Amino acid sequence: MNEPFFVFIALAGAALLGFLFSDAMSRRRTNSLLAENTDFQIALRDKESVLTRLQSENEARLLAVENLQKISQEVENQVFEKDKELVLIKNENVRLQQEVQ
Repeated sequence: MNEPFFVFIALAGAALLGFLFSDAMSRRRTNSLLAENTDFQIALRDKESVLTRLQSENEARLLAVENLQKISQEVENQVFEKDKELVLIKNENVRLQQEVQ
């Protein structure tokens, strides 16, 4: 009668060791995944900060381009006005030269 009891104890011990080993492996895997997740979160935060910086730089450049386009348009308008004034002055000069002759 003792023999089946010892077999039962041995099987129960083997099952308990199997459960403990499985639990230890599960915890080890969980800890490994948590550490990997932490690394990914840190990398993601770094990339998000780089993205934010690049977006702000891009916005600043877009504003600079807009300002340069406005300045360019103003300069073109001034050139156009000065060209009109130059034509008027030349015409006046021609008229005055004709008067003098």
